[in-house]
Amino acid sequence: MACLTATAALLLAFPFVEGDAGCAGDPSRSRGLLQVGMRSDTFLTDSDWFLGATGQSCSDVCGAAGKFCHESGMYDVDTKEEMLAAARKVGYNCTKLYGWAYDNNPGICVDSSCCGGSCIGLCAFGTTKVRTCKGTSHYARLCECFAHAETTSTTTPAVLSPPKAKPPGFARSLFLLPHDVELMLLLATIPAASKTAGEPALLVMPQSGNDETAFLDFVEQYRPEETYATGGLSLGSLEATLGDVNVVGGGTPCEASEALARKFWSQASQLVVARCDDYTSALMAAPLAAKKSSPLVLLSHTVDLVNLAGELKVQSLVFVGSGSGPEAPGLQQIHLQTAEDVFDALGKPDYLAVTNPADRELQAYRATSALAPLLAALRGGAVLPLSAGARDSASVSASEVKEEIQQFVFSKGMPKHLALVGGPTAIPPHCQTGRLFSEQKCRDAPYADLDEDIFMDVALGRVVGRDLSSTSLLVSRISNYEYVRDPESETKFAVSGHLKTAMANIQPALRNVGFEEPVSIGFKELDNLKKIHVSAFLHTDHSGAGGMGNSFDFSSQNLLSPMMVSSGGCSTAGLDELSDPMHSVVLTMLHYGAIGFVGGPRNAITASGLVHSALWNGIAEGKSIGEAFLEGWNDVAVNYKDQDGYVLAEYVMMNIALYGDPAFKLFVPTSPREPLPKVILDGETAEVAGPGHWTKFKADDHMTDEWNWDGDLYYYGAVGALVQRQWVARYDREWPYYYVRIKTDKFVHDVLPVTPVPAGLGYVGASMSLRGEFSGSAGNKWHLDEHADGTRTLMWRVRLLDYSYETGVINSQFHSQRYKISFSDIPLSDTTTTTTQTLPDPTSICEKQCEEDGFCCGWNSGCGRPSCVLGCHIATESADVTVCQETCRSLHDGQGCFPTVAGRWANVCSSCQGSCSGHCEGEGGCEHACSLMAYATTTTTTVVVANWEIARCRMKCASDGYCCDRDSGCAAPSCKLGCEVASVSPTAVTCKERCQALTGHCFVDPVNNSLGDVALCGSCSATCGGHCEAAGGCEYACDFVSY
Repeated sequence: MACLTATAALLLAFPFVEGDAGCAGDPSRSRGLLQVGMRSDTFLTDSDWFLGATGQSCSDVCGAAGKFCHESGMYDVDTKEEMLAAARKVGYNCTKLYGWAYDNNPGICVDSSCCGGSCIGLCAFGTTKVRTCKGTSHYARLCECFAHAETTSTTTPAVLSPPKAKPPGFARSLFLLPHDVELMLLLATIPAASKTAGEPALLVMPQSGNDETAFLDFVEQYRPEETYATGGLSLGSLEATLGDVNVVGGGTPCEASEALARKFWSQASQLVVARCDDYTSALMAAPLAAKKSSPLVLLSHTVDLVNLAGELKVQSLVFVGSGSGPEAPGLQQIHLQTAEDVFDALGKPDYLAVTNPADRELQAYRATSALAPLLAALRGGAVLPLSAGARDSASVSASEVKEEIQQFVFSKGMPKHLALVGGPTAIPPHCQTGRLFSEQKCRDAPYADLDEDIFMDVALGRVVGRDLSSTSLLVSRISNYEYVRDPESETKFAVSGHLKTAMANIQPALRNVGFEEPVSIGFKELDNLKKIHVSAFLHTDHSGAGGMGNSFDFSSQNLLSPMMVSSGGCSTAGLDELSDPMHSVVLTMLHYGAIGFVGGPRNAITASGLVHSALWNGIAEGKSIGEAFLEGWNDVAVNYKDQDGYVLAEYVMMNIALYGDPAFKLFVPTSPREPLPKVILDGETAEVAGPGHWTKFKADDHMTDEWNWDGDLYYYGAVGALVQRQWVARYDREWPYYYVRIKTDKFVHDVLPVTPVPAGLGYVGASMSLRGEFSGSAGNKWHLDEHADGTRTLMWRVRLLDYSYETGVINSQFHSQRYKISFSDIPLSDTTTTTTQTLPDPTSICEKQCEEDGFCCGWNSGCGRPSCVLGCHIATESADVTVCQETCRSLHDGQGCFPTVAGRWANVCSSCQGSCSGHCEGEGGCEHACSLMAYATTTTTTVVVANWEIARCRMKCASDGYCCDRDSGCAAPSCKLGCEVASVSPTAVTCKERCQALTGHCFVDPVNNSLGDVALCGSCSATCGGHCEAAGGCEYACDFVSY
């Protein structure tokens, strides 16, 4: 179940609980974060309040009183004060008040049906998106009832600026096609539509009777000077806004392609041709024709190619497809058979649109592949049609798709941007069960990790709409962004959701480039706005795939200025969880005007805030949304590696997605007013300069209510400062970092600090670390991301600020620091990065010492007393001994029986798991462990991982018939797993010995830099017909890696 029905203890947004696996739990443990202002609503005077029975809707409660429930009043009660006032109006005194996020709050537990009777008298007021008059709750609903039925009005007049002109010689042209357009005609139209300065506007109209509002809004903003429509197309409400309307096409798609060539070209030195029944080849041919400004002609017996070539003075034909080309005497012919051939003919572009031609047979997201060439034409890129999908689209796997992309990239080079065009059934996301929670997490990111290390290599985004028609609207909006963005929105951004202040640290980056103070837009505001005029939209609240808490849901019909959206809510990006695309809140926003969206496909966690922070800072710096998302994802990967497989970073990497064109750049009002943090490289000396100004934010009541915190809390933000977040001792902590990136063609031996900085800040180097990095520590490891062209990116993180969350007092601030980088021209190996294995494990030493010191409980304990063993693990997530001991003390005295530590549940209110004879161990065990861990030391060994060799080895496995992926069956390690084993083995003999040692086990973790365990007793996750591949695959791979 998604977080729409979750208690506040679930994973709210990115202020949330770090460890709840489902929607049930102890709501008092809910966690979130941060600040700006808070409105205080007053109750309307023409209404009365009533308390319904458990399970009764407000529609029924009000109806029984002869009154009416108003949907617009559903969010009037969302604070403790408002809850108390409403309860008093019905003569009820709340025994406890919690901001628990149940559906259809506010409510009161009045009988034993909630919590078995232990919650009677408890009042809950937390918000989710699901608050409706007709909705029911397992609490008794508090209902505000009015004397008159609700009436609504929407007022936001359209603001039209003078139309922006196309470059000289071009007009603002629009192409309209019917909703049931034949796909080959659509493809033939793309080169003609691209003649408008390479910015095609092509709309597939919605089915008759469907809402045309979004299409009308696009056309009103675009204001075409000329429109081309196929004969018989009903123009409906659009007709008055289309400029000069011309009818084009006619006959079959093949004949229409010939007519389009004559209509839009008086002469052409070259024709691009494909067979009229070869959809896959036409997908590749359309962007090639657009790039060459040539017609795309679809061959059939009714098309007179020779006569057409003569009329247009054609000198050569480019035939795309297999088999022999057309008969065309006197014309030079160029034959392109494969996607690789077309890629070369396009001039090896840096943009690749991947799509599944077999999506024509699907019900949901049908035929959106036809728009991949439109996107590629805009970016001067190529289309890669998947051959795996041509076999059977319903069974294509993520691993098959990735292998096909890898083969193409290994052959043609790494692109800069990679767009997945199509829905999750045509191009499935990569799904995996990690260590945190038992549910599957799904994401697209592995498609961008093409060299099999942990870092994304290319800017990735998925381009998809509700259907073919909606996707054409999205792509045309992207293509013509410069003509449809309105001046009223260009300097505005909005925050939304009752937990919206979790994104306060992002505001300095946007304000620094000319954005105004944010406007707050919630459900009540949406009810009275026809169109939202902002260009950036930041949301955080309890959410689900169908709705964003106290904000948009899939039924919303508000028009949007072209905007970028990000949400920290749960499951907002979970398209694969929905059987009907119309029920997706993301696709609703992309339909009505949004350009792109970033969010979590499954339950989100607070650590994902780093990606959102990097996204908006990157956008403010002028990066494309794909580039900004890539950097944010790789920053999380740095945290993962810094902290030896940090479980929260792993979860984020498995649960974040970008929907939109990765090459799209949002308009930024001004250049930066304040200088950004930066790194300056001078020979082997690098210097990092930190932010010059910090902005303090106070957490508002919504946030503190989520945590049941009675005091004040403060957080800081600065331009270029990206925050790592984690729940520690009753509220979220934030640690601002700067993530250094240096691209080099040299090899790197070490990075050492040269100048001192305040304790706990900056980067200290591995020699200064007592027990490895942890959340909030100074940087002490460096990492390399190898690239296919022989260069590499050197990365490390620099902590920027230390302050008191409860007083807002800054303790110390980073200004600048110099580092010595040991470069070498000697190629050591074809490597990516070093991974550090801790030998021995300090946590294990700590646990053993606990037992020797008389603390007898294991992980779980009793008497509300956290155990010494639990303290060992709390210490690994704490910045220092003091923070560790504060966390231990916060778990005493009934503050919560079920804490989450290191991604695992613990029980401190039951009985010991260890050697104790009773329920408790001695007092102070948890705090004792904090002291033990402060002196733990780390011994490291360096393992060099040959990532490109891993990738080539995996391809060798596939070509030689070893069909399993990393996971396999029959308790036998696969060939592809053997590639990874080989990469960390000194010799082939050792590699084979390790393979043999894995045989017979079901769950192994043989490579320290892999994401989670490998399953050897399930079934193959690739192309195998059964559960196993041929025997000896792992050992076979050992011979294909250099040692």
